[in-house]
Amino acid sequence: MQNKDIIKRIIPLPRNIKVSKGITYEASRIKIEMPGEKTPPLKTASRILGRFANPGQICPDFIITLRFINKDRDKAEYKILKNVKNRDQAYSIKSISNKGIYNAIEITAFTDVGLLYAAVTLSQAVVRNGLKAYIPVLFITDWPEIPYRGQWGGNSNCDLHWTFQYKLNAIDGKVLVSADKKGNPTVVHNERLYREAAAYGVDIMATIPHLEQISKRGFLEKRSDVLNVPSPEREGRSDYFPGLCMSKQATEDMILDWFRGIAENKSVGKILIWLSEEATPCHCDICKGDEPYQLETACLLRAYTRLKNEYPKIGLGIMLSQGSFAVTKEIAAMLPADVSLTYYDGGRTYDSGKYPMILPVLRKFIQKNGKLGVYPQITHSWRTVFPWTAPAFIKYRCDEFVKAGLHRVIGYAVPSNRYHEFNLMAFAEWLWNPKGRKTNDFTAAYAHLNNIPESEFVKFTKLMERPAWQLAESKLMLRLTYNFSLILRGRVELQDHRYEMAELVEIQKPDKLIRNAKKALAIARKIEERDLVYEAKCVIAGLKAYKCITGFIKEIDKKSISTEKLIRYYKELKKSAVIMRKSIIGWSEYLTMNGTVPMRRVVDTSMIFYRVLDGFKRYFDETNVQIGDTPETVYPIGEWDKGIFNKSGCGVLKFDITKYLKKNGKGTYYVSLDFIESASGTDFNRITLDEIQPGGGEKPVSFVRADLKRLSVWGPWIEFPIKIEKPNIMCDYILRMDISGLDKDAASCRGLVGMRKV
Repeated sequence: MQNKDIIKRIIPLPRNIKVSKGITYEASRIKIEMPGEKTPPLKTASRILGRFANPGQICPDFIITLRFINKDRDKAEYKILKNVKNRDQAYSIKSISNKGIYNAIEITAFTDVGLLYAAVTLSQAVVRNGLKAYIPVLFITDWPEIPYRGQWGGNSNCDLHWTFQYKLNAIDGKVLVSADKKGNPTVVHNERLYREAAAYGVDIMATIPHLEQISKRGFLEKRSDVLNVPSPEREGRSDYFPGLCMSKQATEDMILDWFRGIAENKSVGKILIWLSEEATPCHCDICKGDEPYQLETACLLRAYTRLKNEYPKIGLGIMLSQGSFAVTKEIAAMLPADVSLTYYDGGRTYDSGKYPMILPVLRKFIQKNGKLGVYPQITHSWRTVFPWTAPAFIKYRCDEFVKAGLHRVIGYAVPSNRYHEFNLMAFAEWLWNPKGRKTNDFTAAYAHLNNIPESEFVKFTKLMERPAWQLAESKLMLRLTYNFSLILRGRVELQDHRYEMAELVEIQKPDKLIRNAKKALAIARKIEERDLVYEAKCVIAGLKAYKCITGFIKEIDKKSISTEKLIRYYKELKKSAVIMRKSIIGWSEYLTMNGTVPMRRVVDTSMIFYRVLDGFKRYFDETNVQIGDTPETVYPIGEWDKGIFNKSGCGVLKFDITKYLKKNGKGTYYVSLDFIESASGTDFNRITLDEIQPGGGEKPVSFVRADLKRLSVWGPWIEFPIKIEKPNIMCDYILRMDISGLDKDAASCRGLVGMRKV
């Protein structure tokens, strides 16, 4: 085992590391000596080292000792580590030889978490081969640059056992704040998460999500004393639910009770409050005319001041939102020294552009000794699930956060770490040690760990850097997902076909980017890495789609429109749509498990170009442009409204699609659903294809296996895949959907149903 290979096994790279040729021992004869008190992190450290050692060995050949740094005994280590950043996470690993024989390692740290991190590093360096373990000679001193590094969203709460190995040490654990039947405030903790976090040395901030959305759970109907007075416009919206009046004493008291319910849990030392995502101004006599986010912050701070009298050690953090952006400076100025601030904005921190993220006003907050965190996405987009191996992007982001002096960085990778493993590990690497590996070095280390040809993988990422990054920066996939005038039936007047993409960032020289991506595709095929093949195909399809969509939009805005060009754009986009769907689904199945039901955002990403084809087809229909048969576009088969529901809010939709199926035959179809503006959303509980036999018998012959979800103003379109065998010429076929809805009294509930064959 070469020294450079040992170093490649360690992520993140330690600050100071020397490796030389080691020695092989029988694993059963390697002993671990631990400090007396077995805290949860030390128990985990023992378990990790137990993979290649025997804690109970009586006559060991090799001893690994873990102990806390003693100023007098460990003078050299103490001198190096006493003044480093975040010394509570620092550690030292030192190889010991006796009479020329390498037979011991001493691990020292100031805390049990530091000892845990040392154990993680050592376990990465040691190579277990059957019953033996190769232990290299190591001299390491190490500490992190940014104090708190972690994730939220997706499966992050269930993935600590994996992410902690890369020294990600922070997570926001949501608490359920509610009320009992009498309206008394209640708090429900995720005790499993707390126990797991303690075992892995992970810092928990007990989190109350966006304040204006709390009442969605309905319990505030019993607490009219805390509700705000909405504007007539807001109260009339289909997505309306009541907010809180932040001037009422009852609201402050309720928040204080929630705080108490959090603080009394011994596993929690910090509370994080997300400000309202959307402003919900209160129009009562006290609040009317005042800025709602400042009222919100002031109320939280009053409750926190009272809480500190009872729980003096509890901490508080305030998280900004996209709604509060305009008053960022004012909110930052309101916070006392013991309250941290987190920067989140769905349109600004969930961004893959190549420009600074941390605002000047927030930099000034840091300069005044404020503790600032940020929630960046570490993926292509927060809404779509798109393959992107992005060392340059992750390094760029981490370098900015380090330079700004951030206190807490929480990444967002949806819907699962398994889709974004490389980016997550790179994120952990450069938040811990930003000056260690360069992008190519980290890429090679990742390749080494995953048995990918290193030089070829580095070439792949270099060729893909600009094509993939510019596609992500353009926000094409995100903007299409929300361009309802283009992709949604029933949302706008049919003549409104400008398809404006105001926030789309222009892609420079797309043809050159496509050529580079094709070279990367050739490398991926050569080394037979299926996920990289899918990634390159997706990027190429995305760049080609960008050309088609922007070309189509520009053409229909001209005084003299070329029908031939429009048809060509449609046909070229269809090719990209086919490749994108197959590649996204293939990539998802490869990374997770064949047969796993794709998550909704995965399906949405795979189908967005088909939705754009629908928009183009509507334009052709209105302008009498003939393009022939288009089974890939949506075929309308029906609709529903509130009349379909019974008194309990349930209903069944049935549509005869016999002629449509017999025309298009066996294959993969999608049930295409569109929300029409109405007061309530619709839940889809079961979707089946029923075969009606000549004698009158009926049986389901296929069903939707995808993640069934709610159709509403928040998610106004869905594509559900369904596989259909060759229709029997003697039978009829009914698409059946069991639904529920009408969650508001006397509400309307509307939508459209269609089918498409892909």
